[in-house]
Amino acid sequence: MARRLLPLLSMLVVAAILLRPACPESVCSSSVEENGVSSAGGSGNSERQASSAADQEQSTESRADTRNPDPRSSILGQCRDVNDLFPAALPISPNKVLCNMTDVHNVNKTCFEEADARFFGALTEEIMSEAIVWCNLAMPNTGTTSLDSYMALGGAMPPLIRSGGCKKGCVSRVGTSTAPASTSLSVRMGFQVEDLKQCEPDLFRRLSALVRCPQSGGHMDWHSLEMMSRTCLRLRKNNVGGYEMKVAPGKDGKADVRNSMHKYVAPGTILRDPAKYHYKDYKVGSAPDWKDRGVCRVWDDAASAGKDTYGFACRKDECSSVDAESSGWCLDGDFNSYIRFAHHRWNIFTRMLAGTINPKHDPVMYYEHVEAMHSGIFTREMAVTQNEQGADAPDYKKAVQRLEQMPYFSIFERMSESVELLCFTFCYDCSELGFEYKPKKRAEVPDDVVEEVNTYHPLDFMLYKHADALFSERIEWMRKAKADGVQCDLLLSGCGLKCGDEDKEEEERAGEA
Repeated sequence: MARRLLPLLSMLVVAAILLRPACPESVCSSSVEENGVSSAGGSGNSERQASSAADQEQSTESRADTRNPDPRSSILGQCRDVNDLFPAALPISPNKVLCNMTDVHNVNKTCFEEADARFFGALTEEIMSEAIVWCNLAMPNTGTTSLDSYMALGGAMPPLIRSGGCKKGCVSRVGTSTAPASTSLSVRMGFQVEDLKQCEPDLFRRLSALVRCPQSGGHMDWHSLEMMSRTCLRLRKNNVGGYEMKVAPGKDGKADVRNSMHKYVAPGTILRDPAKYHYKDYKVGSAPDWKDRGVCRVWDDAASAGKDTYGFACRKDECSSVDAESSGWCLDGDFNSYIRFAHHRWNIFTRMLAGTINPKHDPVMYYEHVEAMHSGIFTREMAVTQNEQGADAPDYKKAVQRLEQMPYFSIFERMSESVELLCFTFCYDCSELGFEYKPKKRAEVPDDVVEEVNTYHPLDFMLYKHADALFSERIEWMRKAKADGVQCDLLLSGCGLKCGDEDKEEEERAGEA
């Protein structure tokens, strides 16, 4: 019986090979209907296409090269109505600073609690489980609130505005090299890099579901970020000014905290020139900056015990300004002596990303515990050893690794470019936000101060230079993509958006008119 069936099976196999389509349906330009919408179905179809992508990749690329030397041409036709590529607009993510700006989207000073209620009321279980949470951690006075205002408003944009006015969007691979964040996304979110190269509409839609964590912009280190960001869409304000978890009960009526944790987090940060950052608020005769109010108490203890204070000093008379929390102390020594003495603040940007700031893992709140920081948690011996280790310091290696894995970070001294890159990375049309960053003008930092800060904050200087170079590479990636007609590249994954042909024609006709 088996022998009689063998010739018949062989004939069927040959027939199947002869009759199969010239290329997989997921990449054939012929699979696009006349209206520009792909004939591929819903998520079930995309999953089947994705599962076979690895097996078909080599033959698909060879066929694409035969038809056109540009391998991206085979997927440029994956067009959709923009309402299918982006989620519906969410209410503005609560942002206290944004709520004090009366000229932005009719937001007024009493908006925070109302915005808080509307935002959390709009978060359905589906959005909660599928969205990617954006959370920005940074030191104070680095432009954090401005960038988070862009994020808060951007998430409230309807699809048509996010697409730059395109009614139909075509998704395609951006560039021919590895995208800046594609590798980290593949690890963090379980994607295959090849999935990102294919850039199917369903994948683009998944990446475009971005939600700003309401606690984004808080001054925290990496340790705090990991604890908070996975629950930030479940946190609600309580009656005493704090936050508590609010978890919807499951089918059995019990709350499952583990399943309520958010799966996908896109962390970001802001780096600033260390010398400019530390120098900007130091004034002899004034109270210590609020981020280090306890430094005079530490100096008093050290001086009373006969310890070396490295030329730094404080005083309690003839002060031009003091405040209650400084206990009447004002600064007496020059800035360079402060930098030498305050080892608890050395390399604070690096330690922030490494997640080693204590206590509370908060780079500003620890001033309440500055004595413990200075004399026990981060001693001078530890600080000196870290500086001597240089690029081999564990904190520095960890900080660099985490910076490189971020889909977006910004540079304070390059804020205009930072905003442009933010809007390109998250598909926000920032020209429609009605918000403008206006930096304060500050005096130039003297050369001797730069040298002093570089001596005692070498890890931060190395981190800043590395971040600036990496930022330049991402700006170049964006410029090339825009020159190729790409509107945005979601999370710098290499999965970008272009306007559909009809939108381009309408724009050209409008320009001619």
